[in-house]
Amino acid sequence: MRLSARQRGLLLLLIGAASAFADERDVYFVTHSQNAAELTPELLESAIHGRVRSWQTGEAIVVVLPGKKSPEQSAIAEQCFETSAAGLQREWLRLVFSGRANAPVYTDSPDQLAEHIKSTPGTIGVTLTPPQEGEFHIHEACR
Repeated sequence: MRLSARQRGLLLLLIGAASAFADERDVYFVTHSQNAAELTPELLESAIHGRVRSWQTGEAIVVVLPGKKSPEQSAIAEQCFETSAAGLQREWLRLVFSGRANAPVYTDSPDQLAEHIKSTPGTIGVTLTPPQEGEFHIHEACR
């Protein structure tokens, strides 16, 4: 069976749309259990975007993001921040050097992200792979 140029174009368009839809995965905010009482979706969103620097208790917010070696970096940058991985890093550099946000911590894997959050009160991270065990609070995000 031979497809016309128009049919091939439509087929490629449909395949591209299907693969883009399949790439969308749930994104989660993961926080240290110590912060549980004061968390609202608005506060979590503001924290992960660097719009607030401290929790309601006055404790500094430590944002944990996937780094360059993380398999999740591009998907999270696109889904949560509506930018590329490089754009996400540029945005955070701008926030930090303008004095409007605390420097984020970058991790190379979801396991490193979970370990950092587990050991550091005041942290919030963003991941596609929420930790299965430990003292965390997991919140759906960036839909």
